[in-house]
Amino acid sequence: MERRHLTTGLVLAVVAAASFGLSGAFVKPLLEAGWSPVAAVALRALIGGLLLAPIALVQLRGDLRPVIRAWRRVLGMALVGVAGAQVMYFAAIERIPVGTAILIEFMAPLLLVAVAWAMTRRRPAVPVLLGSVAAAGGLALVVSPSGGG
Repeated sequence: MERRHLTTGLVLAVVAAASFGLSGAFVKPLLEAGWSPVAAVALRALIGGLLLAPIALVQLRGDLRPVIRAWRRVLGMALVGVAGAQVMYFAAIERIPVGTAILIEFMAPLLLVAVAWAMTRRRPAVPVLLGSVAAAGGLALVVSPSGGG
């Protein structure tokens, strides 16, 4: 991989993490004002969709056939990756601090390691297992059951 691509990829990943992390801080006041998590996600998806649709159409060069061919995957991504994850995250921050919720949310890679292990029946490499244990231990140190984390 070219160094330029690696640097760009890392910067994009940091911006993505920061953007996602900040979403809780933006939505928390709406939830405290009486919005439901579903309403907050719906508005977020609507605004995001309206802003991104023209860009997506340009990038697809107006050809929607790839999207139509992959409609099941697109629907699954929308239901699980957008609606499910966001509604559950916003419901969580109604009940626990944003910082605690985002720490737990960012533990998703541990779930992926476990799912991959179960599905492939191949034990992950030792560094992956050690990293997973370290991540889980770190989470346990900063997140208290009382929600004070």
